[in-house]
Amino acid sequence: MSDDFPKIRAAIEFAHVARLAAESAQAASRGNWRLRAQAASARDVHQAAAVALRAAYARELLPSILGGAWHVCRPGQSPVWAGYARGDGGAESVRDFTGALVDHPHTFRRVGSRGRLTWENSVVLAEPYNVWSRDRGAVTDEARAHAARLHARHGLSVWTRADLSGWFMGWTALVLIARGIAPNRAPAFGFTALS
Repeated sequence: MSDDFPKIRAAIEFAHVARLAAESAQAASRGNWRLRAQAASARDVHQAAAVALRAAYARELLPSILGGAWHVCRPGQSPVWAGYARGDGGAESVRDFTGALVDHPHTFRRVGSRGRLTWENSVVLAEPYNVWSRDRGAVTDEARAHAARLHARHGLSVWTRADLSGWFMGWTALVLIARGIAPNRAPAFGFTALS
């Protein structure tokens, strides 16, 4: 087992550079119609970088931790919505997934699984702000409380790592939400288990 993840680190760096280029091109294009096409191209590159990062999570991170092969689900697909879609009180369940740990979420499904998304065949990776306190270098109390609620109400495990988020490098953390991952395995992958 390794916590190196070279493909993810390369994708994070690409996403970071692409974000900076897109922001710079957008700022330069304000009031200059000739630069608008360049700004649009820079935004397209930034979008491609985000897609490459999610693919790196699916191909490198998830197989290392959970085994098997994984793919990225379409935006909006998530096991979070399962109870809500069935009409069996899922609105309260959905509220459990708002808060400190679930921002910029992406759902991944185990390759070969059939049927609806459940916590047995899918996981959620999120990239929220403020999971780690920058002044203390530790997980915030709010993030720990949210993880405890997800574990108590849904039987989910939550791991986090400050350096593997590509959403806004240095400000967001990567959060893995899954069923059946033992907390004692987290350090082997460089993660901190919250539940």
